[in-house]
Amino acid sequence: MAQSKLTPRWLYNSFLTCLGKPGFFYRGDGQKALQDEIAIMAQRKGKKVCCIVDEAHLLSRETIEELRFFLNWRMDSVSPVSLILAGQGELVAKLRRPEYEAIRQRVQITASLGPLDKAFVRKYIDCHLTYAGAAGRRIFTDDALEFHRSFTYGKR
Repeated sequence: MAQSKLTPRWLYNSFLTCLGKPGFFYRGDGQKALQDEIAIMAQRKGKKVCCIVDEAHLLSRETIEELRFFLNWRMDSVSPVSLILAGQGELVAKLRRPEYEAIRQRVQITASLGPLDKAFVRKYIDCHLTYAGAAGRRIFTDDALEFHRSFTYGKR
């Protein structure tokens, strides 16, 4: 579920909604319900849950701290949940700040996506045009695509 500026309560309720479960007014109740649901999926169904937070660079400090508490759950054994924080470059810069050291210590993998090349941009645009019902239509000129490429690399 893509939400920005999530509060801890809405974070848990968003995850629960994605699992087809009702949300809760109090974040502690939501956290417990989510942990219970993840435990059921891990123990009874043999599945590992992956929670993805998009636009994570917009998360408040309170919500990031809540993620740390959430990840501390069942630290005595293998964690039944993986968390992916996806966001713009400022997410990495944000997590480098001293106040986020505790969550940064829990990050196992980081990855960055560099600028897109012209061929990829063309495929991306064509895919979205097809999805929008404009397959085969040439809406953007080569100059427009070239401008995008030069803008992406900062050579405007």
